Amino acid sequence: IDRFDGGAIPTQPQQGSGSEWSYTHSEHELASLLHNLDINTHFRMPNVYYQTQGTLYSEAMSYRQQYPPPPFYPRFQSPEEWNEYRRADQVDYNAIMDRNEAVFYEQYGAHMRAQEEQ
Repeated sequence: IDRFDGGAIPTQPQQGSGSEWSYTHSEHELASLLHNLDINTHFRMPNVYYQTQGTLYSEAMSYRQQYPPPPFYPRFQSPEEWNEYRRADQVDYNAIMDRNEAVFYEQYGAHMRAQEEQ
């Protein structure tokens, strides 16, 4: 995804680009973990699958600190664009929470039925 709209893309040291790569995991592994964490955060999913004490997770957090995501501005060029983004995000959030609520009551109901059968 070109978040830089064809402008100058910041340079980042790539594995094997001649500069010293200071991580034991590849850039692809670090970026993949960060993307998964961002998706989980967006969808309000609990972080239950990641070994947060492991080297991959630690290196990914260090990599994120060294190369943070792009800022909201200039991604959103005006207050109107920002407000539209917030409106759409709120719609998405409500849909996510409605689904999570349905799953909760389904799981809770199954648990209560199992308790009654005992």
